Amino acid sequence: MKKTILVTVSIMVASLLSLAACAGAPSEAVASEATVEVTCDEFNEQATISKEVEVALDGILTVYLCSDPATAFEWDWRITGPGIVDEVDLGYESPEGDAGDAGMDVRSFKAGKKGNTTLVLEQVRPLEPEEKGPLKLNLSVTVR
Repeated sequence: MKKTILVTVSIMVASLLSLAACAGAPSEAVASEATVEVTCDEFNEQATISKEVEVALDGILTVYLCSDPATAFEWDWRITGPGIVDEVDLGYESPEGDAGDAGMDVRSFKAGKKGNTTLVLEQVRPLEPEEKGPLKLNLSVTVR
């Protein structure tokens, strides 16, 4: 009788371990908030920068870009996959140093649909939108 119970328990344990192995390892959690920052020093080294980021569905992606209003260029954006992320806020953070220093353009995007898209942020002159500035960020976004 004891052997029967022991065998039964052993089979149950082996079965549970097999099921756990088949299920695989749990997937990594995706952050509900993601941040990408590109400083003036980074843009001084390379005018076009490419980065990748992951954000959870309904999460917020915040992008900080070096910005100097004295250049007359502003940041503009376009998205290759509509509906995956949508801009929800924009702003400007003034520098803490001298008044003439560059600050940060701040843009927030909401992850509205699962998928992959490329967010292209580039400088333009507001009064001459066809004239592109020297700086550009290609941001590959994955919403999971």
